[in-house]
Amino acid sequence: MKNKFLLPAMLALLTITGMKVNAQTKDFAQKSHLGISAGMMNYSGFMNKTAFTFKESHPSVEVMYRYDVTRNFNVRATFMTGSLSKDNGEMGAGETSSVNRAGKFKTSIFEASILPEYNFLDLTQHKVSPYVFAGGGYYTLINYQRDGADYDKPDKSGINFRGGLGVKY
Repeated sequence: MKNKFLLPAMLALLTITGMKVNAQTKDFAQKSHLGISAGMMNYSGFMNKTAFTFKESHPSVEVMYRYDVTRNFNVRATFMTGSLSKDNGEMGAGETSSVNRAGKFKTSIFEASILPEYNFLDLTQHKVSPYVFAGGGYYTLINYQRDGADYDKPDKSGINFRGGLGVKY
C-alpha cells in the first residue's frame, strides 16, 4: 500500500520543485542584462605635453553584465580591454623642463569593475531615466613598453575608482 502512494507523492514533489526552480530562473533572466560597447581610449597623465589627440587614440571594447536588484537600483560588472600609448618624441635643442616628458610608451590594459547604479526614474514606467553610478575595480597593464622615457610605471596593476552620470533609454 505504501508503494502506491510513494510514486505519485514523489512526482508531485518534483513537479512543485520544478515549478519553483523555473519561476526563479525566469525571474533571474528578467532581471539580467548583457551588453557590449566599443569606444576609444586616450592617455592622460604624467607624459602629457598636449591635450587629447586622435593620433594616440585606440579602440576599446567593454562587456557588461547588469542585474536589477530593485526597479531603480542595479549592479553592473564590466570587463574592458584596450590599449594606451603616448609619443612625445625627443626633447628639442634648447628645450628645458623641470620634468622630462620626452619619450614614448605603449601598453595594453585590462580592467574589471563592479559599478552599482541608481536610476532616478522607474524604467518600467518611463522610457528615459537619468542615472548615477560609482564603483571600483582592478586593472592590469599588459606588455608595458617604454622607449626613452625617464618615467617607468612601477605598478603595472592596481585598483581604480569610476563614477559618472548618464541617461538610459
